[in-house]
Amino acid sequence: MNLTFFIGNGFDIRNGLPTRYSDFYKEINNKSGNMIYKDIESNKENWSDFELGLGKLTISKKVNTDIEEFIESYNEVLDDLDKYIKKCEDMISVVDAVKLNNSFLNDITKVFQNLKPTGKNRIQILMGLGAGININFIDFNYTSLLDKCIGNKHNFRKDDKNYYLKTNVDIHGTVDSYPIVGVDNRNQINESWLGYHAVENMLKPEIIKKIGYGAYDKTKEIIEKSDVIYIFGSSLGDTDRTWWIQILNWLHASSERVLVIDQYGFNEEEKINAVRYISEKEKIKDNFVKYASTERDINRVYNQIFITNNDKLFDFSEYITKKNK
Repeated sequence: MNLTFFIGNGFDIRNGLPTRYSDFYKEINNKSGNMIYKDIESNKENWSDFELGLGKLTISKKVNTDIEEFIESYNEVLDDLDKYIKKCEDMISVVDAVKLNNSFLNDITKVFQNLKPTGKNRIQILMGLGAGININFIDFNYTSLLDKCIGNKHNFRKDDKNYYLKTNVDIHGTVDSYPIVGVDNRNQINESWLGYHAVENMLKPEIIKKIGYGAYDKTKEIIEKSDVIYIFGSSLGDTDRTWWIQILNWLHASSERVLVIDQYGFNEEEKINAVRYISEKEKIKDNFVKYASTERDINRVYNQIFITNNDKLFDFSEYITKKNK
């Protein structure tokens, strides 16, 4: 079986790192000359998602003025964000690398434990395919926390199953290698105002391709070869639409494939109100399938998506010390 983990910012947050954009905003000081920072200060509701906020700011521009100012402001923000990410990275201090690695490996074998029998049985059937479980990671974070958790022990055995850790793709770059910030597509930005080339350099999928590390094609390949995809710590936001569409297409290609969304705050143990429980699951599913092209596509994949919440997993605070910087 090929199992792929999509790891979002919730992973870093669970381990105490201040990696929300709202944390970054608190670090902004004396930047009154920056167009973007001024808009953040006056329109905070538009900037809960920084990348969408960038797009909204360009869409609000109606005439070809202030373009150079915007580009200069954008570059300053990227430089500041890079410094902030490095600050977050420097906070990570591993106390016991061996125990951290073992705890992480143990947790990845438990991610399906809270699924109801219908979902769990489908996963178990897939786990019986092949000689073992091949695991890949698509990391949306900039820090090295996931790499530190994976460590050097890439093959292990648990509960009579062989696990093989294969690839970790840093889809948005890393703190030391081109951290990528932007929107997903041209509908999220004002191309008529900015111009073609400036927009190209704000589209995350295009930036990933242009950098030249092959992360875009590698991620597509990993998705296509997956039997199960597990999403953890992600808001399933619109600025990563490209990947959610890829996953929907992957689901649509085979009814045997399974997507598991680990949704923070979802109460898997709620057994009193069946209607509320079902409605909550459907709300989470709907937040994902909204990226499908047609109603037919939604109906086809809806029953291949399972919702869980593993709020006790991936907390490694006893093995990691957050250094104050």
